Amino acid sequence: MAAKAVSNLVRMEITSAGIMHLAMNSPKVNSLTPGLMTSMLDCLTQAKEDDGVKGLLVSSDVPGVFSAGLDLLHVNNLLQSDDKPALKQYLFEYFLGVIYGMISLPKPVVAAVSGHAIAGGMVIACAADRMVLQSSKDAPKGYKLGLTELAVGVPFPQFVQDLVVRQLPIRTARHMIYSAQNVSSKEAFSQWGVGDEESDDPVVAGEAWLTHMTDVARAPKAFENSKYLWWKQILNLVNPGRGMDLTEEDWLGVMTDQATKDSMQAMVDILTRK
Repeated sequence: MAAKAVSNLVRMEITSAGIMHLAMNSPKVNSLTPGLMTSMLDCLTQAKEDDGVKGLLVSSDVPGVFSAGLDLLHVNNLLQSDDKPALKQYLFEYFLGVIYGMISLPKPVVAAVSGHAIAGGMVIACAADRMVLQSSKDAPKGYKLGLTELAVGVPFPQFVQDLVVRQLPIRTARHMIYSAQNVSSKEAFSQWGVGDEESDDPVVAGEAWLTHMTDVARAPKAFENSKYLWWKQILNLVNPGRGMDLTEEDWLGVMTDQATKDSMQAMVDILTRK
């Protein structure tokens, strides 16, 4: 496996078979900081432009965690300071940019989920063409999956909500969005239909699937067309206004409502309590 780029937040390597490994490495929980997402965007750009890259595998180097989602401390600081331009950049340019980069990549993408995937972290997993979960029996302490946005007062952009509905069984998507509760990976896979495969090593399983796909899709344009058709409705939501039925300003108005600020502050107080 040849290393092409390494940062302190993302490990990126490309195998001799052309599989790009993008491993998040932002302890303790791979919070989606601006720095982490900027590094991910750089990798996605290279994956798109490099003809030698045949597929992308997104994983985590942080034990027990895929990603805990948005950096709530950062978001809370932006909310409390009413810094709408920075909040808009964080949410639309960085976070939605990563999601858009994954689903618009004309190559197969796997999310190898080996630990907690919460909120925005779960959305990233859903943005892959295949989600491989760490087998619950092989996870040292078990792990949780969930879409907890409503618990901290964060409204779903239509782009994100439609993406989740596209990738999960409708009953599962509705339950996970409305309940805002985490469920065990075992329950999520066996009872709710989350994920395409369980494996004792999701990275190895994901790479095997990507290798298989490069054999199947010998005509890259054929796969590109099929993938575009799969994601077409979601992609069309993003291009005009970054995935909103409401305008960005309307959505930011909901996001910066005082009740949302209070809910976010309460969650941050819990997270930072000693």
